[in-house]
Amino acid sequence: MNVPAYKEYRESGVEWVGKVPSHWIMRQIKWGNPVRRGASPRPIDDPKYFDDDGYWSWVRIADVSASRAHLTKTTQRLSELGSSLSVKLNPGSLFVSIAGTVGKPCINDIPVCIHDGFVYFPDLDIDSEFLFRIFEAGECYKGLGKFGTQLNLNTDTIGSIPIPIPTCSEQRLITDFLDRETAKVDLLISKQEQLIATLREDRAATITRAVTKGLEPDDDQMKDSGVPWLGSIPATWTRQKLNWCFTFLNGDRGTNYPASNELTDEGIPFVNAGHLRDGRIDFSSMNYVSKEKYASMGGAKLRPGDILYCLRGSLGKNAIFTAASGGALASSLVALRSRNPLAVDCTFAFWMLNSAAEDAQLAMIGSGSAQPNLSVDDLGGFVFGIPPIDEQLKIAAFLETRCGNIDKLISKAAEVIRTIREYRLALITAAVTGKIDVREAI
Repeated sequence: MNVPAYKEYRESGVEWVGKVPSHWIMRQIKWGNPVRRGASPRPIDDPKYFDDDGYWSWVRIADVSASRAHLTKTTQRLSELGSSLSVKLNPGSLFVSIAGTVGKPCINDIPVCIHDGFVYFPDLDIDSEFLFRIFEAGECYKGLGKFGTQLNLNTDTIGSIPIPIPTCSEQRLITDFLDRETAKVDLLISKQEQLIATLREDRAATITRAVTKGLEPDDDQMKDSGVPWLGSIPATWTRQKLNWCFTFLNGDRGTNYPASNELTDEGIPFVNAGHLRDGRIDFSSMNYVSKEKYASMGGAKLRPGDILYCLRGSLGKNAIFTAASGGALASSLVALRSRNPLAVDCTFAFWMLNSAAEDAQLAMIGSGSAQPNLSVDDLGGFVFGIPPIDEQLKIAAFLETRCGNIDKLISKAAEVIRTIREYRLALITAAVTGKIDVREAI
C-alpha cells in the first residue's frame, strides 16, 4: 500500500514512537485519562454472586483472550449483589488485561463487570478505538518488562506510557482507515486459516482411510471387523488388540525419578509429554540426565522405534522415538514396543494411532471425565485392523510421503499468516505514530 508521509515531523523523545507529525502532541496516558483497576466479589466462586439472568456480564481473562477486538459475549453473568462488588462498564468502554493474556485491549459491546485482572479508563478524552489500536500494536509496551520475563502491567505502568496524540478528527480518520484496511488483511488471514483447516481434514481422512481400508480398497474383498469404529476391513487383515502386538513400558514413577536440578543439557534424553509435538519428538527443547542417573532410574529404557504415548494431560499425543543413544521416559508417558517387528511395523502403528479409529476409542475412555487419564490396560484394549507386514510397509511409506507433502503446504500457509500478521501490526503502528498520513487515503 502506498500511503504518503506527513510533510513535517519532530522528534517525540520516545523510542518506540520515533518522529511524529509536528502538530501532534506527546503525553502520558494518565494525563487527562486516569487509569483504574477492576474489582471482584470474594470469594469469586460463591454462587450468590452469579445469576444466569443477570444484567451485567462477567468478564474473565479467557473471554478477552478469545475475542478479536470487541467483546460480544461472556460465559457468566453476575447477580445484583455480585455486580455491586465489581466495576461496571457500559458498552463502548476500553479496558486492558494485566493478567493472563497481558496487555490485550478490548472494547465491550455489552454491559460488563471487570475484575482486578483488568484496568480501565473512566474519563477517557482520547478516541477509545484509537487508543485500542495503540495497545493492539504492542509497541507501547516495549521496555516495560525485563528481558526474558513476562510483561508486568498495573495502573501506574499503563498510565505512564507516553503516546502520540493527533487531533480528534485525525484520530477518527486513522481508526476508520485501520478498520477498513485491517478488515482486508483479516480476510486474507481467514482464507489461509480455512486452507490449513481443509488440509488438516484431508490429512486426517487420508490417514484413517489408509490404515483402516488400505491403499486400494475393494468392496468385494472386505469383511466386517465386528467393531463400529473400524467398520469393514480388508479380508486379509486381522483384528487385534494393542496388547497382543506391543509390550507396554511405563515411564519412571519410582524414587529415582530425576529432580529438576538433576536435568542437564547433555547426556541421555529424558522425554516428557511437552517434547511430543506434531507427531515428532522435539529434541531442541530436550532435557537430559547423566549416564549414572539413567542407570539408576526405573521404567522404560527407550530404543529407536518405540512409540511414545501420552496417558495424562495431552491425552493420546504420540511420536516415534528415534535417538540411537536410548532415553528415559517421564511418568506421564508409556512406550509401545512391537512384540514382533516382522509382524507389526512401528511406523504403520504410529499412523494407526493417529487415525479416527484411535480417536473414537480414546473418546469412549475419556467420556464423562473433565481431566481424563488413560491406563495401560485401557490402551492395551484398543482394537485395530492389522494388515500383512508388506502392506503395512507400503501404507507407512505412502503416508510418510503424502502427509509430508500436506505438512509442507500447512507450513507454507502458516508462514503466510505470520507474514500477514506482521504486516498488519506494522500498518497499525505506522498509522498511530504518524509515519503515514491517512487523511486522504481512500
